Amino acid sequence: MPIRLLCLLILLLPGSCRAHAGTVSGPQAPPLHAWNFDRVKAPALPPDWRARVQGPVPGWRSVVDWTDSPPNAAHARSGRRHGVSALYSPVVALPRAEFELRFRHRWVVEPAPLTGGVLEIAIGGGDFVDILDAGGHFRAGGYNNTVLRCCGRNPIGGRHAWSSPSQPRFLATRVDLPAAVAGRSVQFRWRFGSSDGAVDAVRGGWWIDSIELDFAPPPAPLRLGLASTAASGRHVAIATRIEGRDGFSRLNPSGTRAPSLRPFQPLPEEFPCSVREIEPLSS
Repeated sequence: MPIRLLCLLILLLPGSCRAHAGTVSGPQAPPLHAWNFDRVKAPALPPDWRARVQGPVPGWRSVVDWTDSPPNAAHARSGRRHGVSALYSPVVALPRAEFELRFRHRWVVEPAPLTGGVLEIAIGGGDFVDILDAGGHFRAGGYNNTVLRCCGRNPIGGRHAWSSPSQPRFLATRVDLPAAVAGRSVQFRWRFGSSDGAVDAVRGGWWIDSIELDFAPPPAPLRLGLASTAASGRHVAIATRIEGRDGFSRLNPSGTRAPSLRPFQPLPEEFPCSVREIEPLSS
């Protein structure tokens, strides 16, 4: 009943009959936490960031050659021997579960997926685990390959990672944090694994910049659409439907709900019909 009343109210508005996919906009609040590597002189890292290595590989440092926000970005160069370079974020406390981590990065690796990087999280001072194994979910810019386990002895071999093909331009990655972070401290770790005999160790590597940790955006707003058809020269409104995150549903002219359909064809932005041409829905 409320949906039908809303539809009738829209039909009674003066002017043309329209159905718009509206959005609510407002001032953009700064993220809860934001990090870059611009307030230090290369090759130093900020004092609350740490870098460690496992094996004979170069460690993370700040560089000026490729950045998303000048003058610096964090960079781990590919090694010629197998090993891992790890970059550790500061520890932060999260009051609730709905958080999103965002960062921009680029990587240059050899054609075969022998080298690559992963994102890990430690919750409440526990062990680091892959962000996906912990229950996180990539919204955009997720892993693009699996590092080979068979050869090169890469310590992260066999894992999903950012690997071949290379990403020469900075890519935006967004990941929803797992529900287990609510009310607990978290720390992030970016691990870049190298293999024996890397063919592009001098120019290759992983660059990271513009890191943000903020509340996750709310679900997409519902959109009301009006479907119409021509009958005896008039436009007759015959159905309404609601679009949400999980699909669509609609009301029949009789007022009963039809089964959910997935997907509907997109609604037009406007219906060129005047109020005088609209015939109310039958009760």
